[in-house]
Amino acid sequence: MAFVVPNLIAPSGWRAHRHPAPKVRPISPSKRPRPSKRRRPCTRALLIDFAPSDFEIRRIVGQQAFANITDWEYYGVKDPLAPTRTVQPSQPAIRLYDARITSNFPRLSNARVMLKEFLKDGVELGVNEAEAYQALYQATAGSVDPDVVPVATLLGTFMTDESFSSPDFAASWARRFPNSPNPPTAGAPFLVFRWEGMQTGLNCAAAKDAGADPGTSLLDKWFPSNLMQRRSIFLRVFMKRTLDALYYLHSTGGIVHRSMGLASIMVNTAEYRLASSLLVKIRDLGFAKPVSALAVGDGLEKARKAGAVTPGEIASFYNADDIYALGYAFLEVIFSSYGGKPVTQDRFKVLFEDTFELDVSNFRQYCAEDPEWTEAVSLLDKDDGAGWDLLKTMLGSRENFKNISVESLRNSTFFRPRN
Repeated sequence: MAFVVPNLIAPSGWRAHRHPAPKVRPISPSKRPRPSKRRRPCTRALLIDFAPSDFEIRRIVGQQAFANITDWEYYGVKDPLAPTRTVQPSQPAIRLYDARITSNFPRLSNARVMLKEFLKDGVELGVNEAEAYQALYQATAGSVDPDVVPVATLLGTFMTDESFSSPDFAASWARRFPNSPNPPTAGAPFLVFRWEGMQTGLNCAAAKDAGADPGTSLLDKWFPSNLMQRRSIFLRVFMKRTLDALYYLHSTGGIVHRSMGLASIMVNTAEYRLASSLLVKIRDLGFAKPVSALAVGDGLEKARKAGAVTPGEIASFYNADDIYALGYAFLEVIFSSYGGKPVTQDRFKVLFEDTFELDVSNFRQYCAEDPEWTEAVSLLDKDDGAGWDLLKTMLGSRENFKNISVESLRNSTFFRPRN
């Protein structure tokens, strides 16, 4: 099915992009989409140019900000007090709403959706996210199943109009959401996503005591090892399916996520007993870009200086950033869930890169000496240290990008345990 990327225009620089689609015209708020006479199953619907009046907001579910992280390199003798990494957080750039469609759209009437509003500091993120989806949809010609594709499902967009500047709207918003931030303003761009829940990899990292999974409390008390076994299986499945999702992003549209972390990984469950039905999707493509957009000008020169010559090597050079970031996300989910309390990625970066200078053996020994991390170390030790080998490869991917790909990581023996 052909599709049209919505026509979004804003003074702040929100740009519109249209995928050529014969016999399909851009949809305006006054012209609702009509069902196609040749609609195929398992095909993503047309991206719709919604109107604000098409929705009822049920609640505000959260805000998102971003942080600029700078890794510092020093030439000559390094001052031990000089920072190796600095983090500069931003103000909230995105707001998320739980809403439903009130207009009569084919197959979407009364559907629950996630509205993603891009505030002043987040408009560029919205542009990047829309462009990333455009690249994905162009690569698949729109014929992808949202129940299978491991990326959050974008349905369409809209932009707020001048009615959002009226005092009546502000008063209505204050009555409906008395404890909320300021209401949306005129000209604010929104992306509309299929509602796929709010659970992320951070929920998987939360430690669970015996009996935390419904229906397992009695068995866990009698057989404490049951919880450990379920956790081990769940974490392996979570990691494998996350790599599958990243492989789709890299291989289908040539998209580099560029901000991989547990918060960017959607899951349908965090219950260990449901590992076999776990679904993983990647979201938040605000920093994402196709390799073709990165490998130009200074970006191309950077890749070549690192030794990337062929198009495949240049793609691997940029993909390595996602693999590297995901390696630390895996460390976080493993050690946090086993250790009983959150362990930040920054702590692991300091230990692995600054303290032990990329030496996995010494890093492992340090972790093994912490009683809270004994079980996490045991998981990574299984099958002749397959877990440590996987993490070593991922965390070293930026230096060894020519020999590492997400596809090869998916075949790790860590995901095919012998015991």
